[in-house]
Amino acid sequence: MSHRRRRPPRRPVEKKEWFPKTRLGHLVKDGDISSIEEIFQQYRRIAEPEIVDTLMPNLDEEVVNISLVQRSRSVLHKSLAPGSVNKPMQGENRDLNQW
Repeated sequence: MSHRRRRPPRRPVEKKEWFPKTRLGHLVKDGDISSIEEIFQQYRRIAEPEIVDTLMPNLDEEVVNISLVQRSRSVLHKSLAPGSVNKPMQGENRDLNQW
């Protein structure tokens, strides 16, 4: 009989004030960029998750798939667990697949 310890439930994440680290983050926080479409049209890289949280506040996260992949080389054995996250848009009428 296995005696596994159960994880305690996750605590709610506290919202902290966002201090941008990138130029794009400063533009979003200052209100110079007001939609995610503007970022896509300029082919800019989003390096801070708070940018998406600010521009699209109604997104939910759901982990869809986690699988184990093993790579082996002559000396090195590595195990990777790639995952994919699906973020459905609620209340947003935007098709991000067109980019």
